[in-house]
Amino acid sequence: GVRPFGVSLLVAGYDDNGPQLYQ
Repeated sequence: GVRPFGVSLLVAGYDDNGPQLYQ
């Protein structure tokens, strides 16, 4: 799923769907 930018940094850009690109 999509997470807030701050949280995405904590999970190293990974979510339950796999690696994602955050900008």
